[in-house]
Amino acid sequence: MRSQRKSGFTLIELLVVIAIIAVLIALLLPAVQSAREAARRAQCTNNLKQLGLALHNYVSTVDKLPWGAGPWGWNDWSGHVMMLPYMEQQSMFNAINFTNGCADNRCGGFNNTAVYNKVQGFLCPSDPDRLTSAQGHNNYMGNAGSAPNSFYGGRLAGTNSPGSNPSQGASGPNGGIFCFVGTACDNCAGVGCPPCGPANGQSTFSLGLAGITDGLSNTAAMSERVKGIGTNNRSAGYDAGKPSASLVDIGSVPVSGNVLTGDGGPLAFYNLCKAVQLSPTKLPQLDSQDSSGSRWDVGYAADTRYNHVMPPNSTNCDGDDDDAGRQTAYSASSRHAGGVNVLMCDGSVKFIKSTISNGTWWALGTRAGGEVISADSY
Repeated sequence: MRSQRKSGFTLIELLVVIAIIAVLIALLLPAVQSAREAARRAQCTNNLKQLGLALHNYVSTVDKLPWGAGPWGWNDWSGHVMMLPYMEQQSMFNAINFTNGCADNRCGGFNNTAVYNKVQGFLCPSDPDRLTSAQGHNNYMGNAGSAPNSFYGGRLAGTNSPGSNPSQGASGPNGGIFCFVGTACDNCAGVGCPPCGPANGQSTFSLGLAGITDGLSNTAAMSERVKGIGTNNRSAGYDAGKPSASLVDIGSVPVSGNVLTGDGGPLAFYNLCKAVQLSPTKLPQLDSQDSSGSRWDVGYAADTRYNHVMPPNSTNCDGDDDDAGRQTAYSASSRHAGGVNVLMCDGSVKFIKSTISNGTWWALGTRAGGEVISADSY
């Protein structure tokens, strides 16, 4: 009789099949992850484009740009709040009490109903949320300028405040578009100074698109920054991620003249911040400001603004925690490989590489610096 061979896999054949499947999975997983990140990056780009539309619709209605933080008097509303009605958040904007309340919960919690809400358009899907603050969180920051004092320089420009200098800060050649605005109560008489207090929650910042003399396509409006940990940089400890969201305190910064206005450009502060050596065994002291992106309603540098002192995905440094003259490098950063998404003032979104030259990055941060930027330099 002819013997009948049983059908089936031998052990060797089975092992070969398993090995082939493992190789295919190993090849497929990075491709799937890459596709998912590409989708998240596209969503991030779309979020910035929507913010660009909201910004231009705001200008069309108010004929001004929204402030970065204002008005003075511990209100400190962000530009994000001003743009809410133009990004399908009218009901949230209507819920804010601008007369009796201020940003966050410092004024008795009048505005907690609104500011504790999460706004999806303020969040990059690539960045995990490690914050513990109760308020809604934020990834998209307004450009304050290219000098370390540009976050708060506007209140000092053109005034009789001690140490004021019209060539510095928000109203000088290093100023961006999301600036701090004081009030007439601060004897503010320069460009970017509103009357005392907001009108129905609307910004009275006097800068319009015509004030962006470098050109809308050559001036950054907003960019992204990775969110921090916990609620406070110091209490949360150092963020060892790449890029890090921590703000490192580098101590007093030697500048010429008054510390409030003496640093007219980014170079000196850039060199000091770049020299900071980070290691697991010896870390500089962390600043006590909010963790990055803790609150979308507050116009503080940590929460809703950034500057162009350091290139994308660089170290964040604070040189002077004085309330009037903060000298800070709070950089753009992202979880996207190789760079960050940047919304330009013309509404376009560019992906800017981390390797961009310092001169080009500084020039993109100013609205009226008069720099000449080649289209192939970023």
